[in-house]
Amino acid sequence: MVVLSEVARFDRQSVQPDKINDGQLYLGLEDIESGGRIVGRVAVRAGELKSAKFAFDGRHILFGKLRPNLAKVGRPDFAGICSTDIVPILPGPNVDRDYLAHFLLAPSTVAWSAARTSGVNLPRLSPTVLGSLDI
Repeated sequence: MVVLSEVARFDRQSVQPDKINDGQLYLGLEDIESGGRIVGRVAVRAGELKSAKFAFDGRHILFGKLRPNLAKVGRPDFAGICSTDIVPILPGPNVDRDYLAHFLLAPSTVAWSAARTSGVNLPRLSPTVLGSLDI
């Protein structure tokens, strides 16, 4: 067993609104179903989004940190930007991406995550806490 932060990196590369290009694909939490299926993506226009987003690509796992009990853990096969309520996780060389996504979606991991949220109205799991998860 190791902690998640030893085998994967939380890759929070911020993209400022003025750096978002026409046609860039955007994912919000609503675009990832419980269980991980990505059901949507929107091509945005430059200037359409008003706040910073995170960059991701097909190497990442996208972990929904807002209400982690919903198990929104996606595996994109494209590059884009996402809401900051989604943490792009970049698996390291010692863990398989599909295995890690499966592990993050396991009922025991979802329960572990949900039990460690903070915030009453909008419970979120801190990436620091997620990084302490034994895997």
